[in-house]
Amino acid sequence: MIYSIHKSLNNLPTIIISLYAVFIFYMPTIRLGNIPIRLEDFLLLLIGALFFIKKKSFFTRYKVPLYPSLFLLLFFWILYFSLISSNFIDSLNFKTVIISFNYLKYVLLFFTVYFLARKVNIKFITKVLVFIFITQLLILIFQKFDMFGFGSGFFYNFIVNNYSVPNVYSTSANDLEQLKSTHMNFSFRPVGTIGSATRVGMIMYILSFILYLNVKKPIFRLLGWVSLLMAFSKIAILFALIFEFIIMPFLHGKRIIFLKSILILLFILPIGFYLIEVLGLLNNLNSTLSGDNRGITHRIIVFSHLINQDIFNMFFGNYGKLPFDYFDSGIMLNIYRYGLIFYILQYILFYLLLVNATSNKINRIFILSAMLFADFTFGSILYPQFANLIILSVALIIAFDKEYSNTKEKNKDDKKK
Repeated sequence: MIYSIHKSLNNLPTIIISLYAVFIFYMPTIRLGNIPIRLEDFLLLLIGALFFIKKKSFFTRYKVPLYPSLFLLLFFWILYFSLISSNFIDSLNFKTVIISFNYLKYVLLFFTVYFLARKVNIKFITKVLVFIFITQLLILIFQKFDMFGFGSGFFYNFIVNNYSVPNVYSTSANDLEQLKSTHMNFSFRPVGTIGSATRVGMIMYILSFILYLNVKKPIFRLLGWVSLLMAFSKIAILFALIFEFIIMPFLHGKRIIFLKSILILLFILPIGFYLIEVLGLLNNLNSTLSGDNRGITHRIIVFSHLINQDIFNMFFGNYGKLPFDYFDSGIMLNIYRYGLIFYILQYILFYLLLVNATSNKINRIFILSAMLFADFTFGSILYPQFANLIILSVALIIAFDKEYSNTKEKNKDDKKK
């Protein structure tokens, strides 16, 4: 009995990370007013809090870097400039201040995954991730082609009411019918259980490519592209093209790989355009290229407002009421709220975390690049579900990196023998 309890405790990190991954993809968002709440946050925050309470030697024993603690500076940055830029308490944008608490959350979550990821069973975690990816891909296919009620029946309404609308728009019931004909038209662009075609495309691609990089099975790379075309997430497609055919060959430093990548790209582009037409997405692409797409024109208006503001606000942020109902760009929203200096510092800190998490430069550049591209649209750091995927990705590359190091050491020992 004692042995079984000890074994269960050894498996606890694997169970926690597995649940964390499942929650990110399949647990609906709960909203308190306009504030989205994710249950996976509470799962890891609770575990993280227990670590700090029980293990007084946490920092010295596990040699946890102090980089995450620098996120405290980002938190106090926001609070300080929120106060000095406001003459009256009612002119504060309280949502901006509340979002600043995310940076406290990131400190605790990073410490938690830093500890857990080194103790997981990587084979089991990989199976969980493959299961999550395949089931999510099947849901996208079922939604796209209206199979088993996912495009117009029971499962369609279940996902719209429990995932899509509260997850993305937090809208009233009066707007529901209009949303169903536009953003919730799954035969046009499926959303999975993520709630947005743009987000599900980026999230599915990140998961597939991490599996491809670390499990070394090309099928995940192919299925990642299938997910991208299914959801037609334009920013995710652009990111995939740039990373796979420009950044990766550059990181490898081999001209022949770069040339091969260009040839592969020239081969798959006609296939991609054909599939875009078959899937009925050509009109969407045409409107994007012609500039008639409302998302593009709105972002141009927001960008114009951003660059024409006061120089102090540009560098240090604007903590009053937001001038637009939505920004549709994490980069512009982050810079408007907190300033250009804050935005650059934020990415420097994330890079330091990734450097400490893995020695594999492709893994860390991939995650950092994914965050940056996601920020062009929905805001990777400000959107809880995507931010949690980034934290999960950090946990995965730590675990894969440890497994790779152990295998390498084992091979060296075998050679010596």
